[in-house]
Amino acid sequence: MVYDLNATKKDAEKIRSDIIGEQDAIIQYQAHIDETKNKEVKEVLTHILNDEKEHTAELIKLLRKLDKVQDQKFEKEGL
Repeated sequence: MVYDLNATKKDAEKIRSDIIGEQDAIIQYQAHIDETKNKEVKEVLTHILNDEKEHTAELIKLLRKLDKVQDQKFEKEGL
């Protein structure tokens, strides 16, 4: 299979941006969870927070496929 390296680089850049967005969402949901006393709100937001964490993991998995140097750095750290 032939890869378009420019497309792969652009895809990796976009995936990195998506990871940042997911991390920002995690921070926001966690802050709201920590601030509310409403049990139902905490439960719903915790569910959403965990979904965001799963999205982050999926995006990192994809990034590792697109950027072999990044993948090597994860491997070096035992990840």
